[in-house]
Amino acid sequence: HQHCAVHRAHPQQIIVVGHSSGAHLSACLATRDWRAMGLTSHPVAALLCCSGMYELEPVSLSARSQYVQFNARVVEDLSPLRHLEAFQMPVSLLCGGLESPEFIRQFEAFKEALLSKKHALQAHWVPGLNHFEMLETLHDEQSIHAKALAALIDQVRIHQDASDL
Repeated sequence: HQHCAVHRAHPQQIIVVGHSSGAHLSACLATRDWRAMGLTSHPVAALLCCSGMYELEPVSLSARSQYVQFNARVVEDLSPLRHLEAFQMPVSLLCGGLESPEFIRQFEAFKEALLSKKHALQAHWVPGLNHFEMLETLHDEQSIHAKALAALIDQVRIHQDASDL
């Protein structure tokens, strides 16, 4: 955000894309208090989250708890599903049809929670792809991954153009 000018980017048009743990971290960006970090507004204009975890309680009960230190505060602070009011930007969620049951459950829970808040959300099933194959589709401009990103870019541009009037 602070270096947008150097990269010829617009600071109100930042779209964050993440897959798996990156999707979780991308969603966590929406929940941060950016004003406390010296920014006047939220730096993320839109999110594309693919195959992520959005509630850490089940993760904290898994084998990952052997090497990741979870406590109640970490689970609360880093579970985007618990901070729905923070999602003021368009979100696109993707999930592969061959994901594990927990990834599918997390996708459905986050999707339904955002929709219940009347959030600007696009949710996409990608039939026939597993967790790792999902990421491989981004380079294909005809893939749902690339189309979802293009739609977010258009949404952000239209919103920015309207606010410039």
